[in-house]
Amino acid sequence: MLVPLWPGVSHRQARQFGIALLVLALGVAMWVRMDPIADTVAVYSLKPR
Repeated sequence: MLVPLWPGVSHRQARQFGIALLVLALGVAMWVRMDPIADTVAVYSLKPR
């Protein structure tokens, strides 16, 4: 959001920076989603099977 406000940043560089941040965000989201549930999670918060 702030990249276009920086002087000397072209439209192409801003787009590349935005894409890189999107890929990073998706990577972190997948890492958190695929991480196994910790053993210390309270029993009442788990879904019954």
